[in-house]
Amino acid sequence: MKNQKFLLTLWGFVLGVGAFYVSAGCAPYDLTYIPQRKPALPVTHTYTLSIVDVYGLPAESVSVHYSAFDLNRLVQDTTVMTNSDGLISISFRATAAPGDEYPRSYRSELHYRVTKDGYYEKSGTLNAEYGEDYSLEKPTAFETVELVKPTDYFDPDFLASQEGMALKANILNIIDTLRSSIRSDTYMEVQTIQIVSFKEKKYLTLKFIDTNTYNSLKLSKYDIAKTLFDEVVKRALAPFMSSSEIQRPFTATTFPLLERQRVLQKHTQPAQMSSTVSSFPGKPF
Repeated sequence: MKNQKFLLTLWGFVLGVGAFYVSAGCAPYDLTYIPQRKPALPVTHTYTLSIVDVYGLPAESVSVHYSAFDLNRLVQDTTVMTNSDGLISISFRATAAPGDEYPRSYRSELHYRVTKDGYYEKSGTLNAEYGEDYSLEKPTAFETVELVKPTDYFDPDFLASQEGMALKANILNIIDTLRSSIRSDTYMEVQTIQIVSFKEKKYLTLKFIDTNTYNSLKLSKYDIAKTLFDEVVKRALAPFMSSSEIQRPFTATTFPLLERQRVLQKHTQPAQMSSTVSSFPGKPF
């Protein structure tokens, strides 16, 4: 009897709950979420460039030509000069991409070219997607641009020395050639050119920065050094080398002994690489 009474009570509870839903007219809860889209209004994209010298000091009255694009549509194309803080700032309205895609897309680009007498030209591209749904970007895209002049590649102490002043003109003649012969993913590091003595001879030293990443788990120290020598050093110094020197394979004795150990040690981590070359191969300065 107890079991029957319990079953009757439970059945009555179920009927009561069912009657409540029917009387309330409730339907099962719909878990589907339909996000509410923002109105397709224009937003403002701002680009700021900070132009500095190799010491990080602001470069005033520098010419900056830029082209601004909103969804591949040219909206501004002009030249401005940096202010006393070495800054320029450009703002324009960015519009949402047409269509019903979700999330909504706001994309703009800025192409710039920085020039100043006595300095090497610098160019680049920035982009912004501020205003896109769920975007964490800030409304201002910022970049620092470093301007370099030929003498910035000299070690300051060497440039100020009697030896540096005597060799300055000769070294300046080869800097442009070196810059034009290196790969686009390699650059010369500033303030590294100097003269060092090795085995009673004097050598010109300079440093290249290779921005590629090397995997030390897959490549040995020798493999990394060989790649750097063949792809960076040889290519940079090719205008000053004979054909036999260019074709000469990399060996453990290619670099002077003092530099060899230093180069191999620097390239054991998968990070930005640098290579130091003591002199043009086989030619003391």
